[in-house]
Amino acid sequence: MTTHETGRVLHVMASGARGGGAAHILDLLPELRRIGWDCQAAAGSDGPLASELEALGVPVHPLDLMGRRLGFGRVREAVRLMRTARSLQADVVHIHGTRAAFFHAAARSAVREGPERPSVVYTAHGLAYRKEAWAGERVVSLLAERIACRGADAVMSVSRADLDDLERRGFLGRRPGFHVRNAVRLSEEAGPRRAEARRRLGLPSDGPVVGTVSRLVPQKAVGDLIEAAGAAQSVRSADGPPITLVVVGDGPLRSELERRISAEGAAVRGSGVRVMLLGTRDDVPDVLPAFDLFVLSSRWEGEPIALLEAMAAGLPCVATETAGAREILGGSPEAGRLTPVGDAGALGRVIADLIGDRGTAEALGAGARELMRTRTPRAQALRVAEIYRSLRPAACAAGP
Repeated sequence: MTTHETGRVLHVMASGARGGGAAHILDLLPELRRIGWDCQAAAGSDGPLASELEALGVPVHPLDLMGRRLGFGRVREAVRLMRTARSLQADVVHIHGTRAAFFHAAARSAVREGPERPSVVYTAHGLAYRKEAWAGERVVSLLAERIACRGADAVMSVSRADLDDLERRGFLGRRPGFHVRNAVRLSEEAGPRRAEARRRLGLPSDGPVVGTVSRLVPQKAVGDLIEAAGAAQSVRSADGPPITLVVVGDGPLRSELERRISAEGAAVRGSGVRVMLLGTRDDVPDVLPAFDLFVLSSRWEGEPIALLEAMAAGLPCVATETAGAREILGGSPEAGRLTPVGDAGALGRVIADLIGDRGTAEALGAGARELMRTRTPRAQALRVAEIYRSLRPAACAAGP
């Protein structure tokens, strides 16, 4: 690391798809550039991240670490990444996500580095081994996470609980670990924009709308949310218009969810609940105001950016009590509600209660927005820059 106040950083993300890591980078890099850091990126081509970064003025280098190629091919790609960093004279290589960090660590073990090598930072955006998985898959995830951490000079995590778990398992060795919270931008409050947002989506102006922003993958358990909406509707069936459930996002479970919605015996069948799967959207800030209530039904989370964005928009929020959601809302009952993971009935009862108690819901929305005021991208960038400047002594002391 140079002794200058700022330097050059190459940020690395294996996937270019939308998600928490991509949102983190899109907030962080422009702010780092504003405070003087020369940031470039290497990102996969399986999504819009590269083009979105380029639109922000960030140079992007192609990266191919996704797909099903043999491990040797991925290590060779990681070696190419190391050469890119060297050609750029990067002071720091900042790797986001386990996949990129794992293959970069493997490449570092195969290639001799000179004394002027860049410092390596790994940010964990969630720990795969903490999800529900069969034993063999969990062992592989644990090993990959340990290698990812040991290949870096410092480890950051967006979740305090995840960082504590990495430290408890000894994965960091003598490397420093840093908790750096995700940032969020305060948007215009949802209330004043509600009617226009609903009109654009073809939603009823008077009925309750429950919404989520989520990838359609097992982790997010959107099927639990569909069941919970049905349960909530059954509680309030005589109390006015039926619930509309809006799901923003796409993923491999979409077809299965569509079958579930339409199949005989599905939880929503006959309940009157209307379910809308909107797919991936580029206008999420304009969709959020249509919701009366934001719900996250995940089975596990690091720190869910979708929840933070809903809170920043002033929406009342309900989330299952994952480690990440508990970290955000556990000490702030005035800002949202938590329910047990995997309990669709309990989730449905809380949804019904808040739909029926508008005063409490509005108070939660105001509390959520207030809680987000200090999570600015600039504050996040200043914290990350402080860590970059501390890396040289940390790197020397890292050890096994």
